[in-house]
Amino acid sequence: SKLDCRWFVKMLSCMFPSEWADIPEVRWDTSYKSTAWISNLWDYIVSLAEIGQDENDVHYFVDSYQIVPCLVGGDDKILMKLARNMPVVSPMKPRAETDFFPGAVSDVLKGIGVRMLDVSAFSDDKKDGALGKLQDYVQPPTTLGVLKAIMYSLPADVEDDDLIRRIAMRFKYVSNTAKEKFREFLRDPANMEGNAEQIELESDMIRILRALPIYPVYVSGEACNDNKTNRGGQNEYTDLTDERFLPPTFADTALLDSKFVKTFHRQDSELLSLLGVKVMPSSVFYESHICPRINETCSWNTAEESAIHKLFEDFPKLSKEAGDDWVHRMSEKVYISNRLGKNIRPKDLFDPEAPALNGLIDESMLPDKRFCNSGTLVSLRALGMKTRLTCDDVIQIASQIESMAKQQNSTGICEGAQKRGAALLNFLDNEDTFVNLLRENQNRKTSEEFYDADELESINNFSEEHGFPSLDLDSPEGRFIAELKEIAWLPVEYPNDLDNVSAPPRNNNRKEISVAAPRAVRPKEDAWLCSYTMEVLYTNLRSDLLMTCFGWGQPVPIVVVTFQILALAKTYESHSDSQAYRQQLAIAIPRCYGLLDAHFHDSSVDEKEKVLVMLSQRSWLWVGDTFVTTDQVAFEAPENARPYLFSVPQELMCYSNLLKNCGVRDMFSAQDFVKATIDLKEKLDGSVASARQLDLAVGMAKLLSRLPEEDLANVDMSRLHLPARDGTVHRAMDMTFDDAPWLSAIVTGRTRARQIFVHNDVGNETARVLGAKSFREVMTAYQNGMAKLPCVKSESLAQLLAERSGYRKKGRNGCIEDCRALIDLLELAELNSAKNVSIMFDHRSHGCESLIHPMLGQAQGPAVVVCFHDTIIDVDELVRLSSPSRYFMAGISGEKGCGFGGKAFPRSGLGLCGAWRLSDTVQVLVGNQMVFFDPTGEFFYNGSAQDEINDDGATVTSTDANESITNES
Repeated sequence: SKLDCRWFVKMLSCMFPSEWADIPEVRWDTSYKSTAWISNLWDYIVSLAEIGQDENDVHYFVDSYQIVPCLVGGDDKILMKLARNMPVVSPMKPRAETDFFPGAVSDVLKGIGVRMLDVSAFSDDKKDGALGKLQDYVQPPTTLGVLKAIMYSLPADVEDDDLIRRIAMRFKYVSNTAKEKFREFLRDPANMEGNAEQIELESDMIRILRALPIYPVYVSGEACNDNKTNRGGQNEYTDLTDERFLPPTFADTALLDSKFVKTFHRQDSELLSLLGVKVMPSSVFYESHICPRINETCSWNTAEESAIHKLFEDFPKLSKEAGDDWVHRMSEKVYISNRLGKNIRPKDLFDPEAPALNGLIDESMLPDKRFCNSGTLVSLRALGMKTRLTCDDVIQIASQIESMAKQQNSTGICEGAQKRGAALLNFLDNEDTFVNLLRENQNRKTSEEFYDADELESINNFSEEHGFPSLDLDSPEGRFIAELKEIAWLPVEYPNDLDNVSAPPRNNNRKEISVAAPRAVRPKEDAWLCSYTMEVLYTNLRSDLLMTCFGWGQPVPIVVVTFQILALAKTYESHSDSQAYRQQLAIAIPRCYGLLDAHFHDSSVDEKEKVLVMLSQRSWLWVGDTFVTTDQVAFEAPENARPYLFSVPQELMCYSNLLKNCGVRDMFSAQDFVKATIDLKEKLDGSVASARQLDLAVGMAKLLSRLPEEDLANVDMSRLHLPARDGTVHRAMDMTFDDAPWLSAIVTGRTRARQIFVHNDVGNETARVLGAKSFREVMTAYQNGMAKLPCVKSESLAQLLAERSGYRKKGRNGCIEDCRALIDLLELAELNSAKNVSIMFDHRSHGCESLIHPMLGQAQGPAVVVCFHDTIIDVDELVRLSSPSRYFMAGISGEKGCGFGGKAFPRSGLGLCGAWRLSDTVQVLVGNQMVFFDPTGEFFYNGSAQDEINDDGATVTSTDANESITNES
């Protein structure tokens, strides 16, 4: 009897290496002995059933030893432990005469991790028995068996994403031809054990089938329609984890992409149907595939054009099958070409057969001529193609006009935009049409940012008067008008000749445009009120409602009017000789001032301040023959002040409130007169003034000199200008008035050349008040022929006179005997060897006009004149004699005296110092020199220049008599 199977399994432990115990499979040494041993083992297992032992005794070998011979990739051989649900496929069924499995499929399985049972290891007479023993452990060579083997080769709990990744990696090196053979095997009814449409697979099997990357899909742009010629290596293969479809039968393969799966046989369709892949409905094909594809491409190909024609051809049928929702969605898709070749939505097109739209719409809003046959137009109308304008369309057309204008031609004017804008304006300039648009408009954006309360009130008042619905900021019609006002579409005027005197002024820096936004435009009647900053409509409107909605019922804004007045003033400079322009000004100026006057009552503080800043220092006031600044005008002004200062003209008196708000004063101030002299100076620029200008300059000077001192105190005299004798105008502080004509007549050379004498008509007193310098002061300041000499100090003289008691007479009032001063002078003459001395008493008082210094006018009263006829005292000796030093008074003999060649100083008197008992300033004519002694500084410095007095006393000034006083003497 044979060995019992259970004992045999135990004995096998001696045959297998102990390190194989926990390994599910091992590489098999295919030597003769090993192969024979495996063959004999399976012969023994099969023979156990033949002798009547347990037919299922093979289960004793489960999970025990590596006894199952298998083939893996590269035809390597392995031995696997016998187990349930093995990832092993048998290449043949029991009792089959040959291998059931195609070699290509076997190679795919081995390449993706599935093992093939090696039936060559079984003896021929025991092969059927061995296959029968293993049929509960290895998978049969069927579709289901292959799917199970693949599933058992993967982890049991693998997630979908991981499953797809793992299978994709295993198929990475599988050729397209092998994939095709593998799919053919799986779809074959013989392998599926039934028709694919009749069998049901478990969800796990469906999951595995969908994850296999063996399904050919279309490549975008593929043009071949013969699927049979495009099999194998030319295809792109993918799995079915993403949603895939079978294309409609009419679909051109050039339009298909990887979303669509190829089929080469009816069995492919049956397999795909089993996996949930359906044919895409025609309506869905157009909506989700054709339309997005066309939207993404810039140009059409033949296949796309054919598809669109097919869509419009089948549209009546498709619309019935798919319903109104599909029709609505198709109207929103971008897939129909306009006449510019751009793809747009059907609902954005306009009917080319609608005559009312002529001139309003351009080629971007019409369908391409390829789609203008009657049948296609019917389909397009059903898809929302428009036959009349809505508010949305008006906004669209206005925006197109704005875009056209931005693409200006070489001349700077886009005539096409202006022509189309005129057509749109003509369409809206009909109150019935405009009101219908307002009533039909819906769902526009808010307009609170566009309309203010005054505009809204104006429009609603007009609407109420004419029976139109009121305009609400949040209403659709309000939002429509608000948006329309912001788009540049209105045709406006643009003068070809900017120097045309009949045209209102325009800002040359503005771009040349043909259209503008209604908010930036005014009607033609307002041209001379706004042309500088706003555009002017090229035509007149009929609709009062439209004018009101555009805000043209409101006055021109205050800032716009201000700019216009300034522009009129600027333009007048070049057109002042034009009678036509002056006539236009006569009409425009009162209107502009009237608007400003009205605005100043109602405008905000900020607006008023802005206007005042704009007008500051700018010429804007019309005074009959020119424009002047606010500072140049007062309600009262000197008659001869023109053209620098002006009085308010009679025709502007009605705007007195405006003028006062803008700073026009009742009368001019000293600063204004000074400014007038500056303007005259700048205008002359060094040239000689005319008689009229000279009269103006003299008049301004006299007006200024008569102003109160407190007014003149606030004037910057450095800016005041006066006329000169030669007719030129100079700064007053740089000029000299001639208060010593006798002196100026004899002064020559550089001294005279650098003097600018004030014009004689101004007068010396006026010139002095206005800051000009006295000629005598100038001469003194320049010190022509003058020099400073040491002078006795007033304190020393006072002390000397106090110490000489003989000079005091005790008695009533303590009077000083001043006559002793004459005796001292006689004593001085005797010491100087004078033979003849004259003493004169002059009781007269003389004027001071011709003095060399104005301060000497105090010394022009009665005087004592002492003359030494036959001797001259040297100036240096004269200075020494004026010194009251103590040691002079102590000398008795010649050894201790000084002066006059060593002669003793006279003990009996004070000499020259005694003369200061008669006068505070002693004047001595010595030869050709005149010496002035001024110990107190009162006559040359007015007591205010003590810092200029030297260490020896007050300044002594001498002058060359030949130059200064020869004629006087």
